[in-house]
Amino acid sequence: MLVVFGEDEDPTRLERLGELMTGLATAGQRPVGMIPWLRHDLGPWSPMGMFMKVRERVDRGLYDEIRLRRERGGLDERNDVLSLMLQARTRTASP
Repeated sequence: MLVVFGEDEDPTRLERLGELMTGLATAGQRPVGMIPWLRHDLGPWSPMGMFMKVRERVDRGLYDEIRLRRERGGLDERNDVLSLMLQARTRTASP
């Protein structure tokens, strides 16, 4: 987590992201994913529906972190993976 997200003045955010990632990893380990007809979202109580709900929470957490990083600035002063990725540019120098 520290390598990817770096240290922050609010350690509870890093803890929360860690909990979200752990939840996603746990949800992804359920054996029902190996049964093809259970890979469809059949509602909030279906295995895939539960996985999708967990993934949505992870996505929101990640997008919130990205938004905060961009608002704060100073990405060039950080050396964590997320900050380096946010600084990445194409060959034409666009983000």
